[in-house]
Amino acid sequence: MGLGASSHETLMSANKCVCCNESYWVRFERDYFSQGTCRWAFRGTYHGNGKHAGNKCVTKVFKDNVARHYDSWVPDLLASKEAVRMGKNFNREHPTNRQIQFITPLICKMDKIGDSGGFLWIRDEDERFVRKQEWVAVEPFIEGEYKKFNSNSGAVFGLSEALPAFSHYTYDASDRELVVCDLQGVRSHNYYYLTDPAICSRDELYGPTDIGVTGIAMFFENHICTEICKNFAKPNIDNDYVVKGLQPKRSSSYTFEFSGAERAANRYFRNRKTLPAVSE
Repeated sequence: MGLGASSHETLMSANKCVCCNESYWVRFERDYFSQGTCRWAFRGTYHGNGKHAGNKCVTKVFKDNVARHYDSWVPDLLASKEAVRMGKNFNREHPTNRQIQFITPLICKMDKIGDSGGFLWIRDEDERFVRKQEWVAVEPFIEGEYKKFNSNSGAVFGLSEALPAFSHYTYDASDRELVVCDLQGVRSHNYYYLTDPAICSRDELYGPTDIGVTGIAMFFENHICTEICKNFAKPNIDNDYVVKGLQPKRSSSYTFEFSGAERAANRYFRNRKTLPAVSE
């Protein structure tokens, strides 16, 4: 499907692009090209006066029309900004052959809904996936092969030494408070371009993929240190407190999937510097 008159359109973004300090509005297709547990992804283009005008983008829409307010995207923005900050520090302190670069999304409010493509006299707005006044997130379309490198439940994919070390670094640099994980994106010759990171934190500040202390424990249960991270701080495990039945998986894990045992562990260890033991 092309981006014609029946495409969706947003208003100008509420925040500005971090690389050019410009706001943009976007036009995007009515049918998604990919989806996850909580969101659909649509192809689109940037519009405005900045250097990205005309470039391809990806618009992400919450399922079930839950993003009726800007606040729905605040945890994602917080996670992206913290990941950006940590990535820059890691690149400076532990340079590798590829720099880590996270993408910060623009947040836009919907303006125009494309029509459903029926007969001229019965055309209606196509609200199958998005509605007016809803807020959506917009990111650049990254050319290349999209890969997942680790998940927020401890799974690791591929042979990269830098990315697992980066996740370990975030635990050390945050004084054992969090782990940036769920790393996914495109690997180029000089960069890892990463999008949609999750942060597992003791205070569970970063939205539904922040599975708390349990997520941090699962990361370290499956992590093997490399030369980069072998001297970083490692967790102290309370082997008298075991959370059972946890398995790392490729897809993102969400707090709403948690049982009472994981929720209880997160509460118990929130203000402690130790972590629970975890087992399958």
